Amino acid sequence: MNRFTRVELTSSLRPVLADHETVIATQDNVGLYDGNDKAGDYTNGIVYLTSHRIVYVDAKNPTTNSVAVDIRLIKGREIYTGILKSSLKITLKFSESSSFDNSPSSSSTSLSTVSPSSWVCPICSFKNQQIVKCQLCGVKKPENFNITSSSSSTTILKDNNKYNSLNSDIIENAEQQFSTSPSNPTDSIEIACPSCTFLNHPSMINCELCDAELGTFNMDGLNMGNDVGSNMEKVGGDDRQDFVKLSFRRGNSTFYDKLKMVMSTKEWEKTDESQVNKSIPEFDPGLGGISAIFNKAEQSQKEQDETLNQAFKDLDGLMTNATEVVKLAESIKNKISKDPEFLADETSDFRTYLVELGIQNPVTKDSAGSIYHKELARQLAEFLENLLAKENGMIALTDIYCIFNRARGVSLISPDDLYKACSLFEHLSLPMRLRKFASGLSVLVGSNFKLDEQTAQRIIDFIKDRESLTAIELASLAKMSVVLAIEQLQMVEAKGLICRDETVEGIRFYDNLIINTQPEKLFS
Repeated sequence: MNRFTRVELTSSLRPVLADHETVIATQDNVGLYDGNDKAGDYTNGIVYLTSHRIVYVDAKNPTTNSVAVDIRLIKGREIYTGILKSSLKITLKFSESSSFDNSPSSSSTSLSTVSPSSWVCPICSFKNQQIVKCQLCGVKKPENFNITSSSSSTTILKDNNKYNSLNSDIIENAEQQFSTSPSNPTDSIEIACPSCTFLNHPSMINCELCDAELGTFNMDGLNMGNDVGSNMEKVGGDDRQDFVKLSFRRGNSTFYDKLKMVMSTKEWEKTDESQVNKSIPEFDPGLGGISAIFNKAEQSQKEQDETLNQAFKDLDGLMTNATEVVKLAESIKNKISKDPEFLADETSDFRTYLVELGIQNPVTKDSAGSIYHKELARQLAEFLENLLAKENGMIALTDIYCIFNRARGVSLISPDDLYKACSLFEHLSLPMRLRKFASGLSVLVGSNFKLDEQTAQRIIDFIKDRESLTAIELASLAKMSVVLAIEQLQMVEAKGLICRDETVEGIRFYDNLIINTQPEKLFS
């Protein structure tokens, strides 16, 4: 069976989603069956049901044993509720291998633990690893050609003798194609860009100068969708099985109901149609040069303005256009990063607003089920990965609650859910840790962040530069909340590294010269 593809994972070991792909349901303690046999490397993991795929992330080796299959390839489904100790199982039925090999997404990974299989090309006798075409001469694999193990040389020889008659037919067909299709000298002619008139190489799809579409893209036989499973690493195996089983050891009939819903809605077809429509360029033969570039930029700006106007008319419109608004925010953020003309303060404020639009697929209790807090912790780690570095490696949990809920929009979380998710960081081996000050204030720090040492050294450096410091001044310098600044100053003071001076103007902190200065330098 060769329908599965390798999966790219995020830093928190969640699958990377394609454009327009959303997570519908999540379930842990799931194993895979290759036909009726257990798949040895895929016995326990988390299964994500998205609008386009079924993704398996292995619990033991997530980086190497995580695979996915496109729902478009599933032709049937069955559910077995289980009896006594037998677990609930969902059977996914696929079409025959021959029809799958002709599909655009045939680059795949087998769940079988059998050693990689191969087939010998009847034309050039080159041994190929489980692919549709010969890697040497490009001839397609015959449909009835027997797949042999790489260690079975005798079987390979028998197959070669068996298909000697097939060789001559393929050679004749190839000769006819070459004789009837001579090389066209015009293929090497450079293609003029319809926008800027730059001459491009005939193999280019977009203009090398202005990135405008050249209209040379051949859509026949190609997959226009942004499939995460395309062009993935391929591992050979036995593809005779036309079904796979998902074994739910905890039992979850709701997963099957949601799978039926996804297969009936067929979101991937809507995605393909929208992408095909966007890929067809509107070419005006009377328009070219610099004016075409300006018109294209103006048209793009109008589309962005229309998206924002439609999205913010009412709450329903905002929810409908949420994905488009987030994508627009990301594109604006990328432009700001590249444009040096933006003022520093304006850029900082605007990036703050863009961060609050950063979650397209928020984890909910309905989609995650019993592993809600684990999935919430993983998504939270992804969201805070870059933000934590900008905040000097420490953020108060109260600030995280505000920022994260703003980014989620309508799918808000409670303070209790946030605290439970942060408490799981260390258990899930995520690069963040939850820490507490003596007063009880909870903060989030990086896993390599030494709270006492690094905080104390930074505050002492600030005091030495300014001779003294207040909590408000520290908050301004370190770009943190005043509450967090007070906690850090009190922690360093408790260690005896700084001392305070209480006046009518407030409390100022100074360097403790008695401890931090060598005795011989005190009276020099």
